[in-house]
Amino acid sequence: LVEFARQRFMVPTAFISLVAESRLWFKAKAGLDVGETSREHAFCVHTIQRRQVLVVEGTRVDPRFMDDPFVIGPPRIRFYAGASLIHKQ
Repeated sequence: LVEFARQRFMVPTAFISLVAESRLWFKAKAGLDVGETSREHAFCVHTIQRRQVLVVEGTRVDPRFMDDPFVIGPPRIRFYAGASLIHKQ
């Protein structure tokens, strides 16, 4: 699924992550070597808070992300799009 998304949207990275109280785990990934990160540096936290698609076209100028380690260092994320996968239970 993540490889399909990566190819379909012609992006270098795609992933599915699980967000816990203090950590975020990349459970399925393509083009990303990191297995987890702290929740405070997780783009996905903003996505699940909104419960709708989040698109950030310029991470270096968005105040929420401009100081994020994944923006200022490898993998140097410049664009982000995320959507929550929500189960009824």
